[in-house]
Amino acid sequence: METNDPEIQSSAQAVINQIESLHLAIAKSENPLPLLKSLAQIYIRQSQYTEAINVYIEILNINPHCEEIQGLYEFANIIVKQSQLDIYASPNTNNDPWF
Repeated sequence: METNDPEIQSSAQAVINQIESLHLAIAKSENPLPLLKSLAQIYIRQSQYTEAINVYIEILNINPHCEEIQGLYEFANIIVKQSQLDIYASPNTNNDPWF
């Protein structure tokens, strides 16, 4: 969805620039974990949960024992799964209150 509002476009471009900067910094960093955490946080704030999940997986590949990231990973997975539920997929329509 495109918008003509310059303030929104400016804000969106700032987020894109921030993401690109983080990717460059991560590629150059010897300790990318703090940068990866920041990147995942940006994706979560932007409701880009699948992108955040990919970053969490990358963090867990580096540090598989990080409970904080494991919890955030599971949380993001739940959000993605819940957002993809289809209430009409169930053939059990005789108990549905809207029928």
